Amino acid sequence: MSQTPLIMMVFGDRRRLTARPETYHQLMDDARNAFGSKAVNLTVHCTSKSREPEFELDQSAYRAVEDGWVLRLEPKAAPIIKLELTGETFSLRISPAATVEELETAVEARVGIYPEEYDIIFNGLQLDYDETLERHSITDNDTLNLIRTGLNRQSTSYYHPA
Repeated sequence: MSQTPLIMMVFGDRRRLTARPETYHQLMDDARNAFGSKAVNLTVHCTSKSREPEFELDQSAYRAVEDGWVLRLEPKAAPIIKLELTGETFSLRISPAATVEELETAVEARVGIYPEEYDIIFNGLQLDYDETLERHSITDNDTLNLIRTGLNRQSTSYYHPA
């Protein structure tokens, strides 16, 4: 009887020792189930048993993964389309696991608008500060609206062709 190869799956600060799934797709499904991630797209970074430098694992090379390897999984950063209050559009690449607070920090760094000056609206609803983008079902190329707070509310919208 042959021994089942074992791998270590890492997602954030969580680790799980598991039998090596037969296919790359099964690895993705197992990782989503094990770590409770609904992220559709995960990137797999791999470290061999000999502790060589980490590298990104392509789906076509999954057969090369051997017993004892460490596979670190992370959500792929998705471009989140935003709209500046001046009517100019801009994109941000940010992880679906990022919170709305982290998104606000990225907007401030990019265009210098303080979070107190606007609300972020998606599908007609104001986003919850502590929730993740993934929790709000925000995915690749979704449009988010910045609406100025205060008496003179100014709404903007943007169409982003796929």
